[in-house]
Amino acid sequence: MGKYDATVDLDRDYWHDGTQSQIIGGEEELLGREYGEDERIGDEEELLGNEELLGAEAVRAVIEKARDNRQPPPKMKAVPVDEPEEKDEVTDWLTDTFVGAAALAPEVDPFPITSKLLLRFGGGQAEPRYVRIDTEESYKDFRASQSPELAELRDRVESLEQALAEHEGDPNAHGMLSDEMSDVELVGAEAAQAEADKKVDMWLPERFDGKVHAWQENDYVCASIKLPGSDGELRICTSMMPIKDGVEEMARHASEAGVDEEVVGYLPAMGCVLGAGTLVKEMAAAAPSILRRPEAAKAEPFVVRIEPRANPALCALAVLILECRAGNQQACDEWRRLCAAAKAGGAVAVAKAMTEAAALAASAR
Repeated sequence: MGKYDATVDLDRDYWHDGTQSQIIGGEEELLGREYGEDERIGDEEELLGNEELLGAEAVRAVIEKARDNRQPPPKMKAVPVDEPEEKDEVTDWLTDTFVGAAALAPEVDPFPITSKLLLRFGGGQAEPRYVRIDTEESYKDFRASQSPELAELRDRVESLEQALAEHEGDPNAHGMLSDEMSDVELVGAEAAQAEADKKVDMWLPERFDGKVHAWQENDYVCASIKLPGSDGELRICTSMMPIKDGVEEMARHASEAGVDEEVVGYLPAMGCVLGAGTLVKEMAAAAPSILRRPEAAKAEPFVVRIEPRANPALCALAVLILECRAGNQQACDEWRRLCAAAKAGGAVAVAKAMTEAAALAASAR
């Protein structure tokens, strides 16, 4: 039985008991999602598939940098879409501080450890992450409504079914409707090709065949994962994010790898894969909370917003001070500079968060 939920067996398909500890909300919780053997990225196999396709050493360098930089998602929670978002002054202050420091010294990252920790714990996300949860039947309707090609195919099939019903018992019905049948076959083939062209290859292990699907729809990358519902029926979670977000992240990895010019033409494809991997991991991290929602007990679609359970800035600062106490001089330097900036700017909320982070780190020793 999976450690996150006592009612459904998610352990087999979506994560295993891991060994990497992460400070969340004052406790150490084990992470270990089988969406990637390397817990720092979870997308390595997917990206390696693109590297093989593109056949460029520069792409491999970007993949390796992404693998080294990325972290598993924080533990996520599912909340109603209309629940007000909590204002996070500390995360906003940290982000503004990073941006300001980078503007003064664009050639280097002045806070490399803190900025990566903040991303690791879910900070800096520009837009809320919404997830739609469907039954198998409602998912078909949802996908058809979102795809012009599938919508046309659905309309043609329904029209043909109605025509056949009207001519039920007529031995000449198939001959009379042969043109309509041919049209349905043609539209079906075109829809299948359009869906294949939109598909984002995730290059996941075989055990995920049929459980994960990703595709591109206009300027967004979309992903769906299948989860076992408490009633024994499947629930299918779907989310999306702008492709530009994945492209921008891959561009940062390329810049750090020193190959940004060599991979410009490959960034959209790699950004799609990275974005799809991000969606899959975040939905997997939120899966126990999603399935515990009262709406999940009903055979109807619903939508939730998923977000980190704990404050990203507090978690990042706690780990930063742990790194400092472990002898990491870069972490100590970043901590001192953040303290000085908070004091100089009169950031009371930040100073309070840093005190709480120090206490949290002390309790974890």
